[in-house]
Amino acid sequence: MLLPGAFSPAGGIEMYNRLLIKCVDKLCVDRGAEAHVLSLNDRAEVADSRYVTSPKLSYRSLHGSRPAFVGRALAAAVRGVTHVMVGHVNFGPLALAIRAISRAQQWLFIYGIDAWRRLPCMKRRALNRANLILSISDFTRHVCARSNRIDVDRIKLLPCALDPLWQAQRDSAPGGAEVPQAPIVLTVTRLASSERYKGVDKVLEAMLQVRREVPNARYVLVGSGEDSARLEQKVRDLGLSATVTFAGRVSEAELDSWYRRCTVFVLPSRREGFGIVFIEAGYYRKPVIGGDHAGSREVIVDGKTGFLVNHHNVDLLAKRIIGLLKDSGQARALGENGRAHVEEKFLYPEFCRRFIGFFSDP
Repeated sequence: MLLPGAFSPAGGIEMYNRLLIKCVDKLCVDRGAEAHVLSLNDRAEVADSRYVTSPKLSYRSLHGSRPAFVGRALAAAVRGVTHVMVGHVNFGPLALAIRAISRAQQWLFIYGIDAWRRLPCMKRRALNRANLILSISDFTRHVCARSNRIDVDRIKLLPCALDPLWQAQRDSAPGGAEVPQAPIVLTVTRLASSERYKGVDKVLEAMLQVRREVPNARYVLVGSGEDSARLEQKVRDLGLSATVTFAGRVSEAELDSWYRRCTVFVLPSRREGFGIVFIEAGYYRKPVIGGDHAGSREVIVDGKTGFLVNHHNVDLLAKRIIGLLKDSGQARALGENGRAHVEEKFLYPEFCRRFIGFFSDP
C-alpha cells in the first residue's frame, strides 16, 4: 500500500486510509496474507497498534522523503507482490514505474477535487492502466471518468465510513446529548483560504438573519487555519462577535462535547468529495445542512436527515437553520433519521465487506 498518510492528524483522506489499513490487517489475520504499508507523510515512527495487529502487516513512514518513498516502493515491487494499492492519483507516475517492472494488480484510489479535472498525461495514463479504480463518491467517479475519458464502469464505489475506534469511543462515553444554555450551530472544518468553498462565509452571513429570529443562537467554528484572521475580522465587521465562537483546533474530547451540545451541523460546501463530518454529525443524531453540490448529495438525504441548500443561497440557508432551531421536534426527527442512515450505509463492517469483496470480483 502506497499512502500519502494515515496516522498523522489531518483530514478525511488520512481517516479513509486508516480504514484501508484496518481492512488489510483483517486480511492478514484471517487469510494469512502478507502486506506492507509505505506512508509518505506520516510523522509517526510506528503504526497505531489498534489498526495494525498482525505481524504479517508491516508499516513504514518516510517522513516526507519522496526519494526514499519511491525507492522503497520500487524495491518492494522488484521483490514481488500480488497487489499494489496506490493511495492517491498524485502517485500516478510512481504507479507507472511499478507497472514497468511488476505484473501485480494495481488499485488506484480517487477522492475529490484532485480527480475532478483533466489530469496530466502521466496521471491519466496511470488511471487507464490501473486494474481497479476505487472512488470515495459517485460524484467523483463520474466527473473523473468524464474529465479523463475513462469508462465509468471501470471505476468502483467505496464510500467512506466512520472509524470503528472513533465510534467505539463515542459509544462508551457516558450520558447522552448535552443540553446547552443556548442553541448552537456547529461547523467543523479547516479554515484555509484554499477551502473557502466550504461556505463558512455564507454561514456567517446567514447568522445575521438567524440572530434576528433566534437572538440567543450561537455559531461555533471548530478548526484552524491561516484564513482565521480574515474570518475573525468579518465577524467583527458584521457585528457578530457576541454570536460567533472560534474554538480553534480542539482535542477529541472537546470535539465530542461540541457535537453533543450542538443543535444543528452546517457546512454548505460546494466542492465536497464526500464529507466525513456529515456522517460524524449524523452519528450524534444531529440534523445536518450541507451544500446541494458534489459528494454532499450522497451523504445527506434532503428533507430526511437534514437539508441541502445551494452554496450561494444565503436566505435559504438562514431559513433552514432558523427552522431547525425553532422546531425541536423536526430537528430531533431528522437527527434520528441521520443516525439510522449512517448505521445502514457508513459503518466500518460494510466498508470492509465491500473492500474485501473486490479481491474476488472478476
